[in-house]
Amino acid sequence: MFCPRCDSDSDMSVVKDPYLSKHRCSKCESIYVEKDQFKEIIKEVSDSDLNLLPESKDDDSHPTIHCPECMGTEMSKKSISVITKIIIDYCPECEGVFLDKEEFTDMYLLAKDTMLGRLEHVGYLNGHKTEEVLSKVTVPDTGNHYGGGCYDCHYNHFSIYFKENLGLGLNMFAEKWTYKLAKIIGLSGKQDIQIGDRKIDSRFIIQGYHEDDIILLLSDSKVRQSLYDLKKKAVNQYVVKGNFKITDSKVTYSEGPYNSDIRFQKIVNPEGVQARLLSVVEAVENYYTSGISTTSKRKF
Repeated sequence: MFCPRCDSDSDMSVVKDPYLSKHRCSKCESIYVEKDQFKEIIKEVSDSDLNLLPESKDDDSHPTIHCPECMGTEMSKKSISVITKIIIDYCPECEGVFLDKEEFTDMYLLAKDTMLGRLEHVGYLNGHKTEEVLSKVTVPDTGNHYGGGCYDCHYNHFSIYFKENLGLGLNMFAEKWTYKLAKIIGLSGKQDIQIGDRKIDSRFIIQGYHEDDIILLLSDSKVRQSLYDLKKKAVNQYVVKGNFKITDSKVTYSEGPYNSDIRFQKIVNPEGVQARLLSVVEAVENYYTSGISTTSKRKF
């Protein structure tokens, strides 16, 4: 099998791992995945069936190629997600999928992270600024409804700010299924700091400029416990999904999708969310003010 992106001298060799068998090009590192393998891995990491959308109207930077398996069959341009604009090459004959190296590494951002939200409320809690933002994303209805159409998904984002910016370049967020898929396929080029705690390393992507400082911070017992408590709240949702993100400036809890705008006080156990967010913020600040940290002179 030859890579359709490179010349005929570039052979796509079979690469096997515990999760997936795929053909990889040694030059451009693109891969080709057979239909059953691709559907199986999508189901495994996203807990949903593969649903390729109709050909996207967005321009693809890559020219049309022919399937490396079927040779003469021209591959179609498809989107794998109702949320992202990533375009993949799909063979209508064998239903195999050809993926460029970058195509999955860019898919980790979901709508509730990228949508510009509407600022709903700003306040203060124990001397910390709080903020509520509502966001909406319109997605195609992929069900069996006659006429198709679209529907709106609504998310609520509640944040508590640190009194001072941490200055670590910290970006810590839940490991979404798109990231897990990128890891499994071998296309993830994003930084992922490991702190040596299975509960955290297996569930979060951790990024930052000062890796040693971040590891020390997240290794503090009180900081870790506050993260465990918040994560426990985030995952124990029965109808909607809860998630949280930590950056240099704030800790944000997001919940949704809802079928309409919903304010923070209407989400499941808002007092518990608020208390857990504040616990994380104060645990981080106490780490820097208690004399434990020797990595920075931050004052809160």
